[in-house]
Amino acid sequence: MLFGFYEEFNKRNIEPAIRIPEDDMIMLLDPSAVKRVIENLLVNAIRYSSGEVTILLQNCISSIQLKVSNSVDSLNEQDVKQMFDRFYKADQTRTGKGTGLGLPIAKSLMEKMNGNIYAELRDNQLTMICEWEFKFA
Repeated sequence: MLFGFYEEFNKRNIEPAIRIPEDDMIMLLDPSAVKRVIENLLVNAIRYSSGEVTILLQNCISSIQLKVSNSVDSLNEQDVKQMFDRFYKADQTRTGKGTGLGLPIAKSLMEKMNGNIYAELRDNQLTMICEWEFKFA
C-alpha cells in the first residue's frame, strides 16, 4: 500500500523512513477499514509535513502499533487535542486542502475495529499512533 503513495512523496521531495519488521504480524481486522485509516494518515503526513516522514510498524508486548510521524512547523498541544474532532483544522489558512474529516473517520474506523488512535507532539514532530491490543480468550 505504501508504494501507492510513492508519487505523492516524490512530489514533495520526501523520502519516508519505513520500518516494518521482517516477522509476520497477524490480526483479524477489516482490510478496507485498515486501508482507509492508513491512507488518511499518509495523506495528512504528506500534506502537512515540513520535511520528514517516518512509518513504523511494531509488535509490542500487548499490542501492534502503527506510527506515522511527520515534522511540523506550527502545531500546538491544543491542536493535537482537537485534531480528531469533526471539521477541525489546525491551520485555518489551508481551507482548500481538505474537509477536516480524515482523522475523525480514521478514529471511527479504529474504534469499530476495537483499536485506538491518538496523537503525540514532541519537538515539532507529530506522531499518529494506531494501536490494536491483543485480545486473549
